[in-house]
Amino acid sequence: MTLLGDDFRKRAEKNNAEAATFFDAADFKANPKTQTAAVISKITANMLYLLGETVDYLRESETIDASGERRKRLADRNDAIRKAYTAGVAGGDFTNYDQLVKEFVESAGTNGD
Repeated sequence: MTLLGDDFRKRAEKNNAEAATFFDAADFKANPKTQTAAVISKITANMLYLLGETVDYLRESETIDASGERRKRLADRNDAIRKAYTAGVAGGDFTNYDQLVKEFVESAGTNGD
Protein backbone atom coordinates (compact mmCIF):
# COMPACT_ATOMS: atom_id res chain seq x y z
CA MET A 1 0.00 0.00 0.00
CA THR A 2 1.19 3.46 -0.85
CA LEU A 3 0.18 6.79 0.65
CA LEU A 4 -1.20 7.92 -2.70
CA GLY A 5 -3.19 4.70 -3.09
CA ASP A 6 -4.57 5.07 0.44
CA ASP A 7 -5.57 8.68 -0.28
CA PHE A 8 -7.53 7.63 -3.37
CA ARG A 9 -9.29 4.88 -1.42
CA LYS A 10 -10.24 7.32 1.39
CA ARG A 11 -11.74 9.67 -1.20
CA ALA A 12 -13.60 6.71 -2.68
CA GLU A 13 -15.09 5.88 0.73
CA LYS A 14 -16.37 9.46 1.06
CA ASN A 15 -17.95 9.30 -2.39
CA ASN A 16 -19.50 5.92 -1.60
CA ALA A 17 -21.07 7.40 1.53
CA GLU A 18 -22.40 10.30 -0.51
CA ALA A 19 -23.79 7.92 -3.14
CA ALA A 20 -25.51 5.90 -0.43
CA THR A 21 -27.38 8.98 0.78
CA PHE A 22 -28.67 9.56 -2.75
CA PHE A 23 -29.62 5.90 -3.26
CA ASP A 24 -31.49 5.97 0.09
CA ALA A 25 -33.24 9.29 -0.59
CA ALA A 26 -37.02 9.21 -0.35
CA ASP A 27 -37.38 10.74 -3.82
CA PHE A 28 -34.80 8.47 -5.48
CA LYS A 29 -37.24 6.58 -7.74
CA ALA A 30 -39.12 9.71 -8.81
CA ASN A 31 -36.35 12.30 -9.12
CA PRO A 32 -33.95 12.00 -12.08
CA LYS A 33 -31.58 14.52 -10.49
CA THR A 34 -31.21 12.34 -7.41
CA GLN A 35 -30.69 9.27 -9.59
CA THR A 36 -28.06 11.07 -11.65
CA ALA A 37 -26.25 12.32 -8.55
CA ALA A 38 -26.26 8.80 -7.10
CA VAL A 39 -24.84 7.27 -10.26
CA ILE A 40 -22.19 9.96 -10.70
CA SER A 41 -21.15 9.70 -7.04
CA LYS A 42 -20.88 5.91 -7.31
CA ILE A 43 -18.91 6.09 -10.58
CA THR A 44 -16.58 8.68 -9.06
CA ALA A 45 -16.07 6.45 -6.02
CA ASN A 46 -15.32 3.48 -8.28
CA MET A 47 -12.83 5.52 -10.31
CA LEU A 48 -11.07 6.80 -7.19
CA TYR A 49 -10.91 3.29 -5.77
CA LEU A 50 -9.54 2.04 -9.07
CA LEU A 51 -6.90 4.76 -9.08
CA GLY A 52 -5.79 3.74 -5.60
CA GLU A 53 -5.68 0.10 -6.56
CA THR A 54 -3.85 0.88 -9.79
CA VAL A 55 -1.19 2.92 -8.02
CA ASP A 56 -0.53 0.07 -5.61
CA TYR A 57 -0.81 -2.57 -8.30
CA LEU A 58 1.76 -0.89 -10.53
CA ARG A 59 4.16 -0.68 -7.61
CA GLU A 60 3.73 -4.33 -6.64
CA SER A 61 3.42 -6.34 -9.82
CA GLU A 62 2.97 -6.30 -13.57
CA THR A 63 0.73 -9.38 -13.72
CA ILE A 64 -3.07 -9.31 -13.92
CA ASP A 65 -4.74 -11.08 -11.01
CA ALA A 66 -8.35 -11.35 -9.82
CA SER A 67 -8.42 -7.79 -8.48
CA GLY A 68 -6.95 -6.54 -11.76
CA GLU A 69 -9.76 -8.25 -13.65
CA ARG A 70 -12.31 -6.66 -11.30
CA ARG A 71 -10.75 -3.22 -11.86
CA LYS A 72 -10.94 -3.73 -15.62
CA ARG A 73 -14.56 -4.86 -15.43
CA LEU A 74 -15.53 -1.80 -13.36
CA ALA A 75 -13.61 0.56 -15.59
CA ASP A 76 -15.22 -0.94 -18.72
CA ARG A 77 -18.71 -0.61 -17.24
CA ASN A 78 -18.14 2.97 -16.14
CA ASP A 79 -16.74 3.81 -19.56
CA ALA A 80 -19.80 2.28 -21.25
CA ILE A 81 -22.12 4.42 -19.09
CA ARG A 82 -20.19 7.59 -19.97
CA LYS A 83 -20.23 6.75 -23.70
CA ALA A 84 -23.96 5.93 -23.64
CA TYR A 85 -24.70 9.26 -21.95
CA THR A 86 -22.61 11.15 -24.48
CA ALA A 87 -24.37 9.35 -27.34
CA GLY A 88 -27.73 10.16 -25.74
CA VAL A 89 -26.88 13.84 -25.50
CA ALA A 90 -25.66 13.88 -29.09
CA GLY A 91 -28.52 11.87 -30.59
CA GLY A 92 -31.37 12.37 -28.17
CA ASP A 93 -31.86 8.63 -27.57
CA PHE A 94 -31.05 7.66 -23.99
CA THR A 95 -32.29 4.05 -24.26
CA ASN A 96 -28.84 2.47 -23.92
CA TYR A 97 -27.87 4.86 -21.12
CA ASP A 98 -31.12 4.16 -19.24
CA GLN A 99 -30.55 0.40 -19.54
CA LEU A 100 -26.94 0.63 -18.31
CA VAL A 101 -27.93 2.86 -15.39
CA LYS A 102 -30.76 0.47 -14.48
CA GLU A 103 -28.31 -2.44 -14.42
CA PHE A 104 -25.86 -0.34 -12.41
CA VAL A 105 -28.48 0.64 -9.81
CA GLU A 106 -29.71 -2.95 -9.52
CA SER A 107 -26.16 -4.18 -8.91
CA ALA A 108 -25.32 -1.46 -6.36
CA GLY A 109 -24.04 -3.01 -3.17
CA THR A 110 -23.28 -6.43 -4.66
CA ASN A 111 -19.61 -7.32 -4.20
CA GLY A 112 -18.63 -3.65 -4.36
CA ASP A 113 -19.32 -3.54 -8.11
